[in-house]
Amino acid sequence: MPEDALRPPVNGRRHCTVAFVLQHFDAGGVEKVVANLLVHLDRGRFRPAVILFERRGSLLGAVPAEVPVYDLGGRSARRQVLPLLRLFARIDPDVVYAGTNAVGLACLSASTLRGRRPPVVIGQHTTPGAYLGEAKMSRLRLALMRRLYPGAAAIAAPAAELGDELRRLLCRPMPPVVAVPNPVIDLTVPWRATTGGAPGEDHGPHFLAAGRLSPVKGFDLLLTAFADVCREEPEARLTICGEGEERTRLERLARNLGIDQRVEMPGFVPDPIRRLGSGRIYVMSSRREGFPNALVEALAAGMPIVSADCPVGPRLVLENGRYGLLVANENAPALASGMLRLHRDRPLAEQLRQRGPERAAPFDVRVATRAFADLFSAVAAGELPAVTA
Repeated sequence: MPEDALRPPVNGRRHCTVAFVLQHFDAGGVEKVVANLLVHLDRGRFRPAVILFERRGSLLGAVPAEVPVYDLGGRSARRQVLPLLRLFARIDPDVVYAGTNAVGLACLSASTLRGRRPPVVIGQHTTPGAYLGEAKMSRLRLALMRRLYPGAAAIAAPAAELGDELRRLLCRPMPPVVAVPNPVIDLTVPWRATTGGAPGEDHGPHFLAAGRLSPVKGFDLLLTAFADVCREEPEARLTICGEGEERTRLERLARNLGIDQRVEMPGFVPDPIRRLGSGRIYVMSSRREGFPNALVEALAAGMPIVSADCPVGPRLVLENGRYGLLVANENAPALASGMLRLHRDRPLAEQLRQRGPERAAPFDVRVATRAFADLFSAVAAGELPAVTA
């Protein structure tokens, strides 16, 4: 008999219903985490469901056929409380996982109106200063966080450090911050590149970056840095995978820098690191990052990495530089210097290539999904999660 079959039912039920609530299902870090959980949660224990503020996104096709998807019609987060309240009453989930801060506030409001039913787990993938700095009515949002967050069952973060700033900001009793790794990679499928040589063996170094074409990703800094690289390595090439509102501006910048013939921007590419990572150096130029899943994928693929040391994720993932180069944030010359160093220092690049999979191992979908499953089971049973940060 499987070990899971020996677990007692939750709230008298054989299965635990977990509702994952997101604004949309575009290809972002939180959305990819949820997509992997939907696939890998044990159906002998769990019945997942998806609630979207707006039913759109490239990852909708990854939702398993048996998982129901509920569309709340595209309203803003503050207008979703009553629709959530009605839907919670209708489907009666045992646990709610809220993927972002705005979603979490809406879910906590609805849960509070129902007497804290269902219990809400909030995903914390970046520091609150990052989203409060960009939020409309940030003082109101902080006040709502201070009022509502203590009612959460738990806060799930891929690294314990992501809860530190939250504690300082809330100045209130905190729900437990539980460190659970993001389910990012499937190690049953080979990740290490099997074709192509080391970077630069053929016609110069080839660099890869991926992410939404938005200002926060710093691709303007990357293009400026790459122009410096090209002055010393005229055969260098750069591929930036992703789509977004910055495309036109970035294409114009590449032309103005005289590097447009050396830069490829193919748009959204599914699984770009596994498909295109062979023989390349991965570059992250972001101005800020929560917990960047792309770095975990690059580590698993054995790609040497150079990353801007932006708040806060790269330093957490690369463990203060042990698993990749960290350079000054928002500093194109420093980024260019790191790119050239990884191209020219072959022993260092090979050392990073060998270390990467060891760092990526905890983020295997099966290992990470088990951690989430234990968290959801504990919360549904009304227990304090066992592993807290």
